[in-house]
Amino acid sequence: VAHVAAVTWRVEARASDVAAFLTLPSSWVKLMGLTGESRVEMGAGGDFKVARPDDEVVNMTEMKSADGDGGAKVVSYRLLLTHKKDGEAGLLKPVFAARHTFTMTPDGENGCSVRHEETDFEQHENLAVPMTSLGFLSENASLTLLCEAAKRHAAVSLVDKSAQISAVEMLRQIHAGTRTCVSFAEQLLARIEATNKAINACVDLAPRDALLARAAQVDAKVAAGEPLRPLEGLLLVIKANIDTAGMLTDASSTALQGHRPTRNAPIVQKLEEAREICIAKTNMPELASAMVGYNPHTGHCWNPHALGHNPGGSSNGTAAAIAAGMAPCGLGSDTAGSLRIPAEMCGVAGMRPSKCRYPQEGCVPLGRPDTMGPMGLCVADIALLDAVITGDDMLDVETDATALVGVKVCVPAAWVGDVAPGTRAALDLAIAALRAAGATVEEEDAASTNVDEKLNAATLMWPKGPNTGRRALETYLRSHESLAGVTADTIAEKFHFTNPLIPMVLTTEEARVTAAMSEEELAEALAPHLAEKAALEGVLDEYFATSGVAFLLTPITAAAPAKHSFGEKSFERLEAACAVANATGDFKARVGACIPLYLAPSHTNNKLLDLDVPSIALPTAARHQVEGVSLPAGVCIWGAPRSDRRLLALGVALEAQLAKM
Repeated sequence: VAHVAAVTWRVEARASDVAAFLTLPSSWVKLMGLTGESRVEMGAGGDFKVARPDDEVVNMTEMKSADGDGGAKVVSYRLLLTHKKDGEAGLLKPVFAARHTFTMTPDGENGCSVRHEETDFEQHENLAVPMTSLGFLSENASLTLLCEAAKRHAAVSLVDKSAQISAVEMLRQIHAGTRTCVSFAEQLLARIEATNKAINACVDLAPRDALLARAAQVDAKVAAGEPLRPLEGLLLVIKANIDTAGMLTDASSTALQGHRPTRNAPIVQKLEEAREICIAKTNMPELASAMVGYNPHTGHCWNPHALGHNPGGSSNGTAAAIAAGMAPCGLGSDTAGSLRIPAEMCGVAGMRPSKCRYPQEGCVPLGRPDTMGPMGLCVADIALLDAVITGDDMLDVETDATALVGVKVCVPAAWVGDVAPGTRAALDLAIAALRAAGATVEEEDAASTNVDEKLNAATLMWPKGPNTGRRALETYLRSHESLAGVTADTIAEKFHFTNPLIPMVLTTEEARVTAAMSEEELAEALAPHLAEKAALEGVLDEYFATSGVAFLLTPITAAAPAKHSFGEKSFERLEAACAVANATGDFKARVGACIPLYLAPSHTNNKLLDLDVPSIALPTAARHQVEGVSLPAGVCIWGAPRSDRRLLALGVALEAQLAKM
């Protein structure tokens, strides 16, 4: 790049040397992306060259610092960020060049807080981190970009346990009058303001004044001693594919851009009638089609436990918001793990209910197994939301681990397989907790193996059987007058080029024929599928009844959350591979390039997706230790068909015992 002066590099140094040169604390330098794995060279006059393990090179020239008020440091430098081109070792391509000035001030959370004073871009056509990934920031914002990119590089954690509160506890305090709903609303809004630029969990906020006015109404009722609805004052978030009146529901699809329904989905209406308050709509991959935080349209979502790492998908925005303390609970959806995978990766709880349990209207659909479900900081939170949605009596969330005495649990070997050490540690911790509480755990079970064989022999279960995705999508579109003119073909045509699978599934001849069927014709076409579904649920009912097993215990994911901000698995590189495959016109090559970008190793067991079988992701104290960062590892429990209520009670008890371990 001609406009960046050449620098002669002479002295190899450590990040601590950079800190010493700038008279900064070493912990602050980490926010500039200078980690122990980086190779740092120092030149004359405040020039630094940082070579990172992921083939990224940062030249920071003319760097200097000056003292500011209150122990702050004002740092300025000229920056050129480059990458090695794939397949051309040693050849660098420019990413961006800029002059940058910022102030670093002592702060308890991450060592320091950073305020950007001025950024003057000299070149940013190939910007590695799009401006849109910063959520609410505009293109000319002055500028969080460099700091947020550095935080992702350093895998900074934005999880603050003191900022988290469960839904059950929030309601208890509001209804008892010990804390106001307004103060909780202000706390969550402040938390969103402080962390969402880095995490990008929330994509649409409720208007502040209206939100605080609703909260004040709750406080007035409490003060007057008036009766309160079950969820009155509970602040929560809702995934961007679930209809929420007046709030963004675009499912991250450009074809649905700006869609704000005039009415709630039935599941949301149930919560609204109980007087919940939706504080934000949450990020998700396009049409809920990924197990990662990839979103090329409105920006990627990141794991709050280690920025730059995968938060799971597709309900990643809801999971990340709960983990970061932006909300105590919320709604997501699950086609093939989309509630449970992000729940585990973000260290929260998530439930895929039996498909028949909740009304499914009002959710932008992806495929036949779709179901909406609750997420929360703990299992008690999702039990609370479930009771309101279904009209069941509230569970006793004070249930202790004595409920597990004499309970029989099976860990089916066929559902475990090879997993990462953190995943195995979570499973072992849950097994130890169950045994300590007086439960019996069988890790080898011939009966469960027999069930698994019958599930494997199914011929019409997902992803086989009738392709009803297009029909469901067209039904959703027709139910909204504001979407007149938008069709399934429109959504397929506007789908991001990196994913050829969803447009293909939506536009096959089978999908078109199924979409055009009358209700009678559809019932006839679905009859064999429904017969097989009933038979398999009968197999499971018999297994649970005759074996005495209360629930199955399995992993959720097979590996630690990958780092996608930089390196070999960066979204930038994976997207570039998709572009190369796309240029060939070879569909198989496009699918091959798409898989690493959209999927993650999971054990959510697709054999059960069409069945009315509930499952719950529970957090544990186990952690994945990867690349110098610590990420959550959890487990999944599975109940008999339609045993949601009992599974929730057992989940609350297991969670109580895990807290003692």
